[in-house]
Amino acid sequence: MKLIKLWTIQPLSFYQNLVQKGKVFSTLDNVDADFKLAYQWMANQMELRIGKKPDPRISPLWAWHQFQSEEKREPDLRCSGLLPKGSQGVRIEFEKEAHSVLLSDFSLWHHVLNNWFIDKESTRDEKIHQEHDLELNTNDEQTLIEDSWQKIFDLNSRTQDSADSFQNRSIQAALWSISLSEVKKVDVFIAR
Repeated sequence: MKLIKLWTIQPLSFYQNLVQKGKVFSTLDNVDADFKLAYQWMANQMELRIGKKPDPRISPLWAWHQFQSEEKREPDLRCSGLLPKGSQGVRIEFEKEAHSVLLSDFSLWHHVLNNWFIDKESTRDEKIHQEHDLELNTNDEQTLIEDSWQKIFDLNSRTQDSADSFQNRSIQAALWSISLSEVKKVDVFIAR
């Protein structure tokens, strides 16, 4: 069983809930309405790649595998934007079985959040017309866009939109839950 070290940045109440219940999940209740479709897409990918979610109401829970790079894996609490300014938060370091975590490129994840095609130089219209000489409908376009998102999971490839090597990328982790028994260290901080 291979364990990987991860970090999650959460409000203090998240950690208090973890201590009280022993295990925590995330739901779509806390997700901005503009991002619910992207989170659902990621949840579907997680079910295909790491297994079914334990409950239909659960959504991906996020952590860092590499915050900035392989050398700067642990999130820097001096950074702004980790949580709302002035709020009390925690950086939880934990270990999770590798097979229960889905890693992806953080920069490319923004294409999913914004419903963008990855690798703009081979646009969806040019690609489908070159290969099939067909006119696109909305469903075809969306399918091509979503197919391009698979690139966020290939952490060794380079695209126009993410040319850095694996060692220099921000790598996020999506998982279903965190258990108190997996926690190795907790740092409390005030968000900048």
